[in-house]
Amino acid sequence: MTPRLTWVALTAALLLTGMPAARADFAIAISPPRFEVEGRAGQVSRHALTLNNGSALTTVLQVSTADWRLAPDGTAAFTDELAPDSCRPWVAIERRSVSLAPGGQYKFRFEVTPPADTPARECRFALMFGGDGGAADVNGLRLPIAAQVAVIVYLRVGDARPVLRVAGSTTGTLNQLGTPALLVRNDGLAHGRVAGFLSGTDAAGTPLDYQPATTPILPGETRVIPLVPSRQGGGGQQVAVRFPVTVKGRLELSEAPPADLDLRIGP
Repeated sequence: MTPRLTWVALTAALLLTGMPAARADFAIAISPPRFEVEGRAGQVSRHALTLNNGSALTTVLQVSTADWRLAPDGTAAFTDELAPDSCRPWVAIERRSVSLAPGGQYKFRFEVTPPADTPARECRFALMFGGDGGAADVNGLRLPIAAQVAVIVYLRVGDARPVLRVAGSTTGTLNQLGTPALLVRNDGLAHGRVAGFLSGTDAAGTPLDYQPATTPILPGETRVIPLVPSRQGGGGQQVAVRFPVTVKGRLELSEAPPADLDLRIGP
C-alpha cells in the first residue's frame, strides 16, 4: 500500500498598494501523517518519517517537539511549554534543522525511551517542522514566507488501552447545519476512535446514513462525536435534517465491544 502523505501547501500573496502581488510556495509532504505505536518501559522505541519538498525553493525546516491539547471542536492547540504530564523528556530527535532542496527528500528519525518505572500510559506529543519557505520579492525587498507542520505521535506504554462507551447523545452544528452527535467516554489509558455504518430517518421520513467523526477521544475525556448525515445513496454529502432523527446500527469503539444503537436524537 502506498503511504499516505500529509501535504501542507502555503501560498503567500504579498500585496502593497499600487504594486503587483509576489508569490512564493511552501509545500512539504510528510509520511506517515501520524504515529500510533507501541512501546515498553525502559526500552527504546525508534521510528522514522519521510519529508518531501514539493516546492521550487530550497526549504529549511527547524525541528522541535511540542505538547498539545484537543479543543472541543477537534482542533489541536500546540505549546512549547511542558505540560504537567508531558513525556517529551523521553523523546530524542536526530537533528534540529533539515535543509531540503527543490524536490528533495529526507528520512527523519526520532526515538522515545520511557523510563523503566513508567506505568501503563499513553505518551502523546507532536513533532513540529517549522518551515523557512524562502522569500518573495516585492519592489526589491526580500520578505520571508514561513509555515509550520505538526506530526502527532501516540505511543502506548505497557498495556495501556482505550475503554470507550457511549454516554449519551446531543445535537449541535457542523458546517452551519444541525447535526446529531454522540457523547463518547474514554475510561481507558490510551486514546480511541469510533467507526461504523449507521442509518435512520429524520422527522420528515428522509432515509439517512450517518458517518461518525474520527476525532480521537483521549483518556479520561467525554467527547462530542458528530454523526454527519447524508441521504442514502447521495454520495456522503452532508445534508440538512429535521429533528428528531433516528439512528440505528453498530458503532465500533476501538478495542472495546461494539455498541448496538437504536436512538432518537433531538427535540
